[in-house]
Amino acid sequence: MDPSLSVGLLYEKRFTHYNQGMQHRHEAATRTWSKTLFNDVHFLRVATAIGQGPAETDATVLQADLKLTQPAVRRVIVDLEGVRLLDRLDRVSRTEPQRYRRAEGHPFWAAASALLNAAIEVER
Repeated sequence: MDPSLSVGLLYEKRFTHYNQGMQHRHEAATRTWSKTLFNDVHFLRVATAIGQGPAETDATVLQADLKLTQPAVRRVIVDLEGVRLLDRLDRVSRTEPQRYRRAEGHPFWAAASALLNAAIEVER
């Protein structure tokens, strides 16, 4: 062991490594649940972000916040729009990002969040 490392620094390195491992396990569990329930590994993360975020959003914001690709976010948006959980908003020009408004008060948003949390809890 390097004598120049303090006890605090050693603890911090171990704790950071532990947190990274837990984060990886949580992400894997979330992907598994999402794939099993919705046939899409990103569905729960995207749906939960929409449900917990502002009432109106667009795919580019979700992509940036979740660090996902455009097709990954778009697939979920199309599915949610298809069952009227998202409504497409009018836009002034085609160069603007397409914006969507979620169906407020629908129990799906709380359910998606609960499922995401349940997937994480199983791995603890």
